[in-house]
Amino acid sequence: MRYQYCPNNPDRYATNLLREQGTRNLTWESARGQDVLLVQTPFEQRADGLMEELCRLMEQFPPLPGKYTEIKPGVWVRFVTAADKARMNGCPINTEASTYSIFSCFTQGDVCSIYAQQENQAMISAYCSIPMQIHVDMWEQERTEGVLFKKRVVKTGYYIISFPQEFAAGYRDGDLACRVGELDIPVTKQMLEQGYVYLWTDRKPEIYSVNRGLELV
Repeated sequence: MRYQYCPNNPDRYATNLLREQGTRNLTWESARGQDVLLVQTPFEQRADGLMEELCRLMEQFPPLPGKYTEIKPGVWVRFVTAADKARMNGCPINTEASTYSIFSCFTQGDVCSIYAQQENQAMISAYCSIPMQIHVDMWEQERTEGVLFKKRVVKTGYYIISFPQEFAAGYRDGDLACRVGELDIPVTKQMLEQGYVYLWTDRKPEIYSVNRGLELV
C-alpha cells in the first residue's frame, strides 16, 4: 500500500475529536461514509508535522490491521472505517497520557490518500490531549522485635513504593521518576508490572512526573 499526504479537502473532513465523557472512547465528526486515520503521539505533541514521515514509514508495514500499530517509538496509528465507527460508536483510545489527532482518508486501489486537517478552527479541533491520573503509595517498612511485653517497632531502612500494575501496559519508561536526595531514578515499566519496589535509604523518596500528561493524585 502507498500512502500520500494531501492538502485539506473540505469534502473529506474529520474533526471535533473528543473523548466521550466517562468512557475510553474517542468520537468525532466527519463527512458521511468517511474513513479516518487516528494518530497517537506523546502528550501535547500533534501529529500534523509528522505526516510526511509517517506515510513513508507505513509503506514498510503489511496492510495495517484494525488496531493500533506502533509506527515509530511513541507514535501509533489506527485506521477506522465508517462501518467501524458506527459499530464501536467511535474508537477506543490506546493509552492515556497521549495526544490523538484525526485525519480523513480515502483508499483507491493500492493508494491511500490522507488529507491535512483544516486550520484555524475556532470552536472544534482535530486533535485532543488525554491525561492519565495515577496514584502511587509509599511507606517506611518497619518490623517488630522482642517478645511478649518487650516488643518494639524498629525501622528496617527500606521504603516501599506501590505502583498500580493496571497502568503498566501503556506505560513508557521514564514517564515517572523517583528522587532520593540528589539521585533521580527513572521508573520503568518493569517496576509497575511487579507492583512493589523496595529502596534502602534514610531519606524519604519523592515520586514525580516527567510527562505532563501523567498526573499524580
